Amino acid sequence: MAQIKKQAVAEAILEAATTLFRERGYSRTSMAEIARTAHTSTSNIYVYFYSKLDILFAIYEPWLEERLVGLEEEIEALPTHRERLVRVLDMFWRELPTADNGFANNVMQALSTAMPDEPYDRTLLDRMLERLSRMIRKSLPPHRRATCDESDLAYIVFMAFDGIAMRNQLRSGGARVDRSIQMMADLLLADPAAFTERDTSPPYLLRSS
Repeated sequence: MAQIKKQAVAEAILEAATTLFRERGYSRTSMAEIARTAHTSTSNIYVYFYSKLDILFAIYEPWLEERLVGLEEEIEALPTHRERLVRVLDMFWRELPTADNGFANNVMQALSTAMPDEPYDRTLLDRMLERLSRMIRKSLPPHRRATCDESDLAYIVFMAFDGIAMRNQLRSGGARVDRSIQMMADLLLADPAAFTERDTSPPYLLRSS
């Protein structure tokens, strides 16, 4: 007879995995440890989740969603483009990489150690990049929206986020992140007319044709 899935068991598995990932990290957490902490068997976990990676994304998606929704609401209330842009960069380059004992780094660990039979679903990444693109566009003044490709900028911001999340494990780089945020804001908010004739078409700021 097929096993009946129980919501309480699934929630216990996710709660146990969340605690272990935060304390030990993805790579150093085994399915057996998750099962033991959740007071179930390892085989029973596979009734609810395909793999450890599946468990991680079941935790990470709502974790990220909550923060992105809050960020969207925040930037809507900010009065200037610079405040909006700095707040978006601050979230992705400072807050997310350090939140919950560097929880985001678990995703980096997971993807770098995933087995071939653990297919990676890009849906979450694509949705996140789309939302980040919208937030960047809202943070740019009209003269920059015409020349900056917000989807490319979102990709750059997210790639830097990946690197900062990994670097965070070394417990370093805070001051440099601050400077990088301000420098990026300066670059993206600059008036194109301020560029010299030799530099009127910086490739990293212009929309691709």
